[in-house]
Amino acid sequence: MRVRSATLAALTAVLVMTAIVPAVAQESHSLRRVFRAGETDRYRLTMNLERGEVKLDLTLQMTETTREVRNDGSIVIEMTMDSGSMLLNGTEVPIPNVGQKVTFSVDKDGKPIKGEQPIDSESPLATVMALARSSSLPDRPIRVGETVRVEVPIEGSRDRKLAAQFTLVGIERRSEEVPVDTLRVRSVIEGLVPTPDGDQNLKIEATSLYEPGTGKVVRVEGVVSGFRLVQLGPEPARLSFKRLRLPAERPAPR
Repeated sequence: MRVRSATLAALTAVLVMTAIVPAVAQESHSLRRVFRAGETDRYRLTMNLERGEVKLDLTLQMTETTREVRNDGSIVIEMTMDSGSMLLNGTEVPIPNVGQKVTFSVDKDGKPIKGEQPIDSESPLATVMALARSSSLPDRPIRVGETVRVEVPIEGSRDRKLAAQFTLVGIERRSEEVPVDTLRVRSVIEGLVPTPDGDQNLKIEATSLYEPGTGKVVRVEGVVSGFRLVQLGPEPARLSFKRLRLPAERPAPR
């Protein structure tokens, strides 16, 4: 089984409840992503896939850099896979592309720009992870406790859309794992998704922690149901994932 570099590029997208700070119902917050040229963040992505007797555990550590913010508001992002490990039924499997850099572009709303994505961006895993990206979020501020329902267009399909709903649960205070106050959002995205392995009826349930002011996803955990890989047979697999922003690396002492 081969891990494609495009899976990393598509990352951009979540359940254990911790202390939520009560907030006034009228209070509203923007989840809009604000990009700044030169900013760099490090992330660790873990994915666990199970189907029957097959179990796949994948861990990747990545660096994401905003290379350019263009005059039209579009953004050029570079993603590097710094390290990775994969276990297939407990046996370690080599991961190619460690150290490889992938560059892609998104528009001012964080949506992928057609023709400026990695060549492998239509792989099944990339398709799934792209649906969890913040580009699907509502483009207006939402109130604490409010649920917003939107339709998410599917790239390459004129009339097919996914049903999505987002609930701003509240403000979550900093913790050891997430050392900043964040906005906690619960989301459900579902619908028929075209992939190279055929149409798949997917449902993504996730909980994300967003950094106020920047809209950066500090942590996202989720589960995907209805996901299929032809390498594993026709039955759906259970796929869970977690993406966590890591602390900035400290400069080496002189």
